[in-house]
Amino acid sequence: MRSSAFSAVISGFLCLSSLAFAQTDASKYAQAHAGFQLRLDAVGSDKETGGTDVKSQGYTVKTARMSVSGDLSDSLSYVVRLDVKDALYTDDSAGPDTSIAALERAYIDQRLLPGLVLRLGRFPMMTLSIESDYSSMDRYYDSYILGVVAYKVAPITTGADLSYTVAGQTLTLQSTNGVQEVSGPGRGAQKGGDLSWAVGYRGRLLGGIVRPIISYDRFTRIRNGSGVDRDGKAIYTAWAVGSLFTYAHADLELEYDTFAKPAFTSHTFDAAGQATVVDNKDVKINSVIGQIAYNAMESGLRPFFKMSRDVEKTDGDESFKANRNALGVEWRPGPKNVRYHAVIVDKYDADGHQGPVVHINERQYIVGMAAKI
Repeated sequence: MRSSAFSAVISGFLCLSSLAFAQTDASKYAQAHAGFQLRLDAVGSDKETGGTDVKSQGYTVKTARMSVSGDLSDSLSYVVRLDVKDALYTDDSAGPDTSIAALERAYIDQRLLPGLVLRLGRFPMMTLSIESDYSSMDRYYDSYILGVVAYKVAPITTGADLSYTVAGQTLTLQSTNGVQEVSGPGRGAQKGGDLSWAVGYRGRLLGGIVRPIISYDRFTRIRNGSGVDRDGKAIYTAWAVGSLFTYAHADLELEYDTFAKPAFTSHTFDAAGQATVVDNKDVKINSVIGQIAYNAMESGLRPFFKMSRDVEKTDGDESFKANRNALGVEWRPGPKNVRYHAVIVDKYDADGHQGPVVHINERQYIVGMAAKI
């Protein structure tokens, strides 16, 4: 079934891609733009978990994507992007959106008025701040809060996005499918009250020197089961404020993020449909993230240092703590859409989810290249 779904997506994608080579005088809208993104890394890792040390090394394809975009009219455009690396993976926990996980983008943009755009289709929610705004192929590690919010709570899904831009300032309102955390027996159905919402602001101040990103999200968890075995209602929230400061070829990024899950009751179901009650505890995560980089224009080098500090509390007690850093340099010897990179990543995590704190220390050496064609 996964293979047939993948074949259908690939066939449709190739049909769209063929438009990129169409040459016609009938209409400029008959032409599409095809793109490809690739990142290849050589990674060496030394990871110690609770005193057990594991070393590894190898090559990995971090990113492999194909995209097609174009205009259908002066006020209508489209984007389709496929993650080839994960093309055979079906995400069964992503909610009522039954698309394969590889379908990263599939939406139509309708320009209603000058500056006012309605987007309909499959896209990521606007969550957190500067770090989340980076393409995943441009991140060498993720903060703990990003891993929780962007991948577990708010995966790419289907919805509507209404954005208004004036004088370089953009306000965004989004409505998407709710959070589906359960698969198999007892899985609930999406209802009108299960939608998630996001409000965001992207700014451009002082001629682009200051570029803030602010977001607030309400993630509605889809309630599973039925009758007396129906889950309690739960709304997760997140908000973040951050900004990029650019001056004299230097970039400084600072942000503060929070995420909260209330205490609620849910159920798990065995193969026979018998329910077990689960008491979910109150969870809060606070994070501080920063990065500084310098763009050496003549040499094409961009050295940078990134840090993140995450603290998670469960029912008021610290359950996870992450101190992560990255020191590296990017080099663009020719076209700006091709780069090489060398990065050292250090992760110092303290995991207390299962009781006694387990220390997880990992150092990664990453050398690779990335291209956006």
